[in-house]
Amino acid sequence: KFTITPYITSYDSSSDDDNEKVIYFIPQPNVEETDTGFDISIKNKKLIVNWEKLSNASGYEVYVSKKQNSGYKKRKSTNNASTVTATISKLNGSKFNAKKTYYIYVVAKKTVSGTTYKSSVNYVYVYKNGHTYIGKYNG
Repeated sequence: KFTITPYITSYDSSSDDDNEKVIYFIPQPNVEETDTGFDISIKNKKLIVNWEKLSNASGYEVYVSKKQNSGYKKRKSTNNASTVTATISKLNGSKFNAKKTYYIYVVAKKTVSGTTYKSSVNYVYVYKNGHTYIGKYNG
């Protein structure tokens, strides 16, 4: 078992002094693992996602789609670093169906002096008929 944590490098070029340039490394958050897959479920026609807290994040965004590589909609956003769960009621006006397939990813964000930097997206979590697994994002 191993964990791959992709990072995005965000470059703050607001300073003219090369010695004061800042690079932020922000990983894509991992969804919590369970004995049966990942901690994504549909209860009462709502999608519930739980992810690992990142020490350098100042918030998170959760995106959901019915297609693996397109159509993602931001369904939840938080500016609280301690919030590591989201309950999402609808996608494109429809409630969630436990027998359908959904693609989910979580993005970490860090706000510094009014500028927000976000992690990249390298993988998605697939919810299919009550089971969850990880898939590659090609979008």
